[in-house]
Amino acid sequence: MLRGDRRDGTLRGDQRGVAYVEFLLAFLPIFTLFLGIAQLVLLWSARIVVEHAATRAARAAVVVLDDDPRYYDGEARDAVGGAALEAGDLLVAMGRLGIGARTGETSVDAAPAVISRRASIELAAALTVAPLVARSDAQSVRDALGSDALSEVANRVIADLDVSIDGVVTHASLDPDDVAEPVTVQVSYRFACGVPVARMLVCPDGTKLITARSTLPNHRAALSYAPGEWAP
Repeated sequence: MLRGDRRDGTLRGDQRGVAYVEFLLAFLPIFTLFLGIAQLVLLWSARIVVEHAATRAARAAVVVLDDDPRYYDGEARDAVGGAALEAGDLLVAMGRLGIGARTGETSVDAAPAVISRRASIELAAALTVAPLVARSDAQSVRDALGSDALSEVANRVIADLDVSIDGVVTHASLDPDDVAEPVTVQVSYRFACGVPVARMLVCPDGTKLITARSTLPNHRAALSYAPGEWAP
């Protein structure tokens, strides 16, 4: 008989290494559960951010839509058919906020871009969801929490963000008796699930489309500026 639990000259009764096997059997599902929870937390946080982006975009809309045309290169009031926001415009706005200025990716002294009313509303949403962009080659939970390359962030925000505006009444058809009209802004953002393993379980195609809507009354302040008083 062999020493220990090895009886009758076989390995049938050998108990050595059982603890390691039990550890692996227990660890793998628990670790997968942990990664899944991390991914669900990130998704829930992203939903809150997108809801806030919709609120900010709606707040921007009620100011921008009837703002002075000189801010928008002469674009008519209540126009939402102008050019969409571009990545370069987003980078300029980030720079003026001081984002990326220390690394030299942007400049706080950059001249403000003259963009359409539609792009101005989209900018409010884009600046809000920008922190949600993860690294394109995410291999860890840390990589799923953001990207340091602002140019990549700007391009991916433009690609993954969609903003639609409903309830806009043209200035010409405005009824003088109307005090306020509701303006609804819908923000849709395709969030990239970046947590390894869990992204295959929570987001089968690697992304989740998150949509939020916000409605605010447009009091139509009819803002105007005296000649010569407008400045960027």
